[in-house]
Amino acid sequence: MWFLVTRPWSFLMTIISITLGTLLAYCEGIFDGVLYVLTLIGTVLAHAGANVINDYYDTKYKVDTVDAPTAKYRMHPVLSGFTSLFKLEIFGSTMFVAAFIIGVYLTLVRGPFILLLAILGAILAISYSGIPFKYKYKALGEPAVFLIWGPLMVLGSYYVQTGNISWKVIAASIPLGLLVSAVLLANNIRDMDYDRKVGTKTLPIVVGRSLAFKTYVTLIIAPYVVTLILSMFKMIPLWSIATIITLPKAINLIKTFKTKVPENADALTSSLMLTFGIVFLLSLLVESFYPI
Repeated sequence: MWFLVTRPWSFLMTIISITLGTLLAYCEGIFDGVLYVLTLIGTVLAHAGANVINDYYDTKYKVDTVDAPTAKYRMHPVLSGFTSLFKLEIFGSTMFVAAFIIGVYLTLVRGPFILLLAILGAILAISYSGIPFKYKYKALGEPAVFLIWGPLMVLGSYYVQTGNISWKVIAASIPLGLLVSAVLLANNIRDMDYDRKVGTKTLPIVVGRSLAFKTYVTLIIAPYVVTLILSMFKMIPLWSIATIITLPKAINLIKTFKTKVPENADALTSSLMLTFGIVFLLSLLVESFYPI
């Protein structure tokens, strides 16, 4: 049951981002399986801790109630009576400590830049709904998740493998970062009425439903445009253009949202991100064997 509290279905996004950075290193002939596994475990632990702490703060600030949409489509750890706020905080903190220990080891192997990325990621994760910034309630959630699942994770995993920083890797992370932002935006568009009632300022509430939908469409379509441009300028392999095969799924998703925002808006958007991400990863594997 505690495993479900971490929202494990969301870990696939983290796995794809970490694997992307690793495969970009692999395309350069560099790969260490042990470092990859440690990076993956540490990042997933941090992601799990962030999910738990988010539930902790949302419950503490009374953003999550029995009427909250989030309590309807999944088991809420506190509202369901499964655990207490105190135990939830300890559980989330324990996972952050475990992730930090792995981060320290990777720092000893690769240098202080890893620790810098880990600390920055931890601050962004905890501050999402907690102190000191609480930026989830200030319409800044989408930019933050873009940074975390885009440049931070992809560049971080690449750096663990190579010990180098690359602008090409940062550029390659943009499509995934945009799609993860779209997942959060879909969630926030769906929850607009409830969030307004409890005083949470999400992006859709600040800009309005119409502009929020246009932003969502942009976040869905932009990854294809960015991938095409990066491929043309050889910043990523030409094989990556294969992600275009997921475009019909993206267009159908936009049509669905235009008619009515579904209850599983975030899950549908996440499915697109995962499909796009898997094709992207496969294109890098093909490049490693058949470079063009």
